Amino acid sequence: MSARDGTHLHSPVLLDRNQLLHTHATELLRGGLNMAYVQKRLGHAQIQTTMKTYAHLKDKDLKAGYLKTKPTLRDAATSTS
Repeated sequence: MSARDGTHLHSPVLLDRNQLLHTHATELLRGGLNMAYVQKRLGHAQIQTTMKTYAHLKDKDLKAGYLKTKPTLRDAATSTS
């Protein structure tokens, strides 16, 4: 494939280990997994390290992930809003 035939080759995005771990941890938290699980998954000795690193996640992201894993709470939240 080349630019001549109308297709474009894209260079692969190269991520280092830390970028991959950060993305993985962010998606775990957004998916509703708790901070202690993510701490162990990443191998952080102290939960404070994990909490400080991922404090940038917005409450909305964390609440959405939590509610996704808790159907009863999700139903209660939508019925009262």
